[in-house]
Amino acid sequence: MSIFKKSFKSKPSAPRVIFNRFLLGFVLTLTLTGQTLYAQQSDADAKKLAEIRSKAEKGEAEAQVEFGRILSQGKFGVTKDEVEAVKWFRKAAEQNFFSAQNCLGFCYLNGIGVEKDEQEGLKWYRKAAEQNFYASQFNLGFCYYNGIGVAKDDAEAVKWYRKAAEQNFATAQATVGECYFRGIGVAKDMAEAYKWFLLAAAQGEEDAKSRVRHLEKKLKKDQIAEVKKQVAEWTKQYEKAAN
Repeated sequence: MSIFKKSFKSKPSAPRVIFNRFLLGFVLTLTLTGQTLYAQQSDADAKKLAEIRSKAEKGEAEAQVEFGRILSQGKFGVTKDEVEAVKWFRKAAEQNFFSAQNCLGFCYLNGIGVEKDEQEGLKWYRKAAEQNFYASQFNLGFCYYNGIGVAKDDAEAVKWYRKAAEQNFATAQATVGECYFRGIGVAKDMAEAYKWFLLAAAQGEEDAKSRVRHLEKKLKKDQIAEVKKQVAEWTKQYEKAAN
């Protein structure tokens, strides 16, 4: 799959400007990626694989997810097996391990190793999202925005995007900003949009940087100053909580 980046000058169904490149790239990265595939298995690879499998077979959820990822990508010289990978994701997901739930949700929504089932995928995303796993919160918001496995609901989508944004997830911050900018699921609010775009831009989100430049030409100086004050306070509180 490729990542399609669209400029703000184009007019896709909003706010897909930010969503599409994220879904095809970031979500897959979070759920199924590994490192560079190995054509041959070295002694070190064999040892590492044996350690991971041993822990997985003993019921360690984190190892089960890692082993599932190895199988899904054919890492460490093993044969790629998406069906077997899903089995290990499920073992960890049933232990309420959020990253496994996110992986399993992705597999169901995309028919990877299992028959495609959007409602089942949504169920597992929700389980992880309710444990504050930011990627699943964003994924759940995406499902609500696009009506995947559930009735389309922009307000519910924004709710979940905001939860991820409040955990300082830059793509979610840019998405919340876009929702306020366009009035999707919320009333249009350029100052609020500017706030979230500033937060995302500070983490390198290029689309957010573009929006920041645009809004600084539209907002009044006192509005800009007030929002920057809010952003500084938000960042301070977040960093304090994180530490």
